[in-house]
Amino acid sequence: MSPNAVVSIVVPAYNRRGLIRQTLDSVRAQRYRPLELVVVDDGSTDGTADFVEEWSWSVAPDVRTILLRQANQGASAARNAGIEASTGDFLQFLDSDDLLAPDKLAVDLDLLAAHPAAPYTWCRTVQLGGSRRHHTYLGGPIRALPHDVPKHNWHISGLLVRSAAVKRSGGFATDCRRSGDWEFAARLKFRCGYGVFHPRVGSSYRIHQDEQLTKGPLNQYLDARERALLHIVRLIDELPSADLGGRAARDQLCLEMIRCALGYLRIGNLRAGTRCLSQAESIMPRGAPAERLHRLSKVALTKLFD
Repeated sequence: MSPNAVVSIVVPAYNRRGLIRQTLDSVRAQRYRPLELVVVDDGSTDGTADFVEEWSWSVAPDVRTILLRQANQGASAARNAGIEASTGDFLQFLDSDDLLAPDKLAVDLDLLAAHPAAPYTWCRTVQLGGSRRHHTYLGGPIRALPHDVPKHNWHISGLLVRSAAVKRSGGFATDCRRSGDWEFAARLKFRCGYGVFHPRVGSSYRIHQDEQLTKGPLNQYLDARERALLHIVRLIDELPSADLGGRAARDQLCLEMIRCALGYLRIGNLRAGTRCLSQAESIMPRGAPAERLHRLSKVALTKLFD
């Protein structure tokens, strides 16, 4: 790895003027250089872009900053715009209210230098202001097998990925506005394979009051989850039909789709719940462990209509 390898940090931002300063400061505090910061303002109306511009020349002239402005299209489209504008050898994705530990990039790059075949690395991520829940992946250096994909993923800020791997994966799906990072993780694992895990906490994220899953947002969350699952099904269809990993992945995806169905049913959305159960049936391999749960779910749905 070149000692002058550039890390591009892509930050999508929408109405984050009051929070993004801490995020930007955590970028500037990185031990590693050279850095390239790409902030994509996704149609903010609170002056977020103007704040970023002022910060870049008054606080962090040592960090090359690219500021893009676009109409509101969602985080996935903003990340794709940032990827397109970036010039770095590595990409770090960071939401506009997330924070990086000062040694995050330095440790990640050392790890990738020690594992030159690995297309990406990731670390633990902790939630601030509430539970100390960790996002992680079980074990140490692992092979990203297809059946792992539906069960395990990382918080997007925990990831550092080679730019070539991002291009190979195809970027973020713009029709998965709320689950785009999960769907991206699946494609990255399927198309690029191996990744390396480091057990330290390298980043943190915040949950805000307006992000709590009340009935309305929960409907939106489940819809995005459902879309992401269908994207991942298409990825599995790319595998050879005899691939046992693909079969195991289908079983896990079926379970996840059933969970979506039950989530819809709990909030009274019977039409969407029925749709998800039908999709689960189409995904499920015959004789799979999910088949029993699917039957029980259909019984529960029948009772709701009685």
